[in-house]
Amino acid sequence: MAEITRSRFAGELRDRYGLDLKRDRELVGDLWERYGDDPVVLEDDSKNLREVVDLAEPIVLAVQKDRRRQASAYGQGAGEVGGEEAREVDFTRALGGTGDVAGTEADSAPREREWIGRRVSAFSEYLTKILAVDEGVIEFRKRALGSSTTTLKPEQAERLVRSPAAAFLPFAFFEERGVSLTGHEATTESYEKVVEGGGEFHCATVRVKPAGIRETVCSGELSRSVLESLYWPGLDDNESAQHVRVWSGSVLGELQRIGKRLSDKHPWQQDQAVHFVLTGAPQLASTLRSKTQHSFNKGVKAHKYNSKSITLEVEHWVPADEVARAYRKMQREAHEGGKTRKPSDRNIAVFQHVVNLSYVRVKSANENLARLATPKWRDMLRLWNREHPPGSKWHYEDEHGKGVQRFHRDFGRGQRTVIGCGLGLPGDPRLEFPR
Repeated sequence: MAEITRSRFAGELRDRYGLDLKRDRELVGDLWERYGDDPVVLEDDSKNLREVVDLAEPIVLAVQKDRRRQASAYGQGAGEVGGEEAREVDFTRALGGTGDVAGTEADSAPREREWIGRRVSAFSEYLTKILAVDEGVIEFRKRALGSSTTTLKPEQAERLVRSPAAAFLPFAFFEERGVSLTGHEATTESYEKVVEGGGEFHCATVRVKPAGIRETVCSGELSRSVLESLYWPGLDDNESAQHVRVWSGSVLGELQRIGKRLSDKHPWQQDQAVHFVLTGAPQLASTLRSKTQHSFNKGVKAHKYNSKSITLEVEHWVPADEVARAYRKMQREAHEGGKTRKPSDRNIAVFQHVVNLSYVRVKSANENLARLATPKWRDMLRLWNREHPPGSKWHYEDEHGKGVQRFHRDFGRGQRTVIGCGLGLPGDPRLEFPR
């Protein structure tokens, strides 16, 4: 039987997973160090090579998935970035009887829920009325719209929010030039990033009609958070708010701050608050809303874990069964539409077994570099089988063949169940630790 060499191992990884053997030299080297001297012994050499590569598969797939996520969300190097993804959902409209909290889940008693809608509607009207006399709302309407009680039609508000002049230029421009905030049209002639004096700025040139004014303006330093996201519902009944990028010193920058302040203090989303300031239209007060947060690449440099959490913010009077409906819906979405199944106890136990056998391997004492290492897979399986002898439902037959592969497969499943990714043990192979 021909020897399984590193070059044959690397070629199989390239052919099966599309690895670039130059870019992924460290990854291939680390995988070879882990699995190349621990093959599953079979008579067929080509099959033996495939079995060894099968052991490396969970890590290769985890690395590729992590790269895709980081490339799309951050564009930064692998292994160094942690991040978070969050999604907020407001169930208030469904509670009010105009939708189903559970999506596909049938609503067995819509009439019994009518009182929830009435309560939400009454409070929403009250909140809309009292916030019309908020000092910040009065000040913005006076300055932008002409008086403290003036509001815009939805189409007028849409034009204002989409105006580049309102997004880049301050109130002073409109006041000094006599340009109406609600009666102008504007186009962006140029927009670029400028590096000057050690700082980065954005510069925009805007043409404003009907005044015929061409104005060039630069932002403050980008490092000082001069760009903001204004949340806007738009004219369509979209499920998600639209993000409009505005400069903090502009007219819309001021509107963004008012919207954020109102949503921080009261049960509205930011896009609702902004829409109210411009149009005065009643907004549905949030009664039950949730936030799903996905944190990934947490942990330490060599060993990662992911986590997902669901946070519910609920008014005290909302019935418990409605809260349970909302939670079940968010839990299904957190599992990406799949059913919430109880994970295999054996897979979790195998993962814990490997964790207990792992040990610290110092790579460089001078640089304080270390990572966790594990014994050979067949040795870990042998110890497992001592605790689970033949006859046990958790025993793995064929310790020197297929049993190793099944044991490693179950470890991978248990690891993904417990820590949410495949970069836990034996660790992230992309780190260039000295060998």
